[in-house]
Amino acid sequence: MHLEYQPHWFSIGGHFYMGSYQIHIQAAPNTLIIWVPADIHGTSLQNLDPNDENLAFIQTGITIVTSN
Repeated sequence: MHLEYQPHWFSIGGHFYMGSYQIHIQAAPNTLIIWVPADIHGTSLQNLDPNDENLAFIQTGITIVTSN
């Protein structure tokens, strides 16, 4: 868990834990998640075998954050 101080109030992205609120955010199709990076949060990974060539799905995403 960590927090980040950035030059803006909000960030965009999703598939992580929000420790400040004790919730798990899961990425979903056609969903936009906006959050406050100064709140305690942690990233998470999907439980997928990277060597499995027959994945049931392929998922991509983007997170927009800015460093100081």
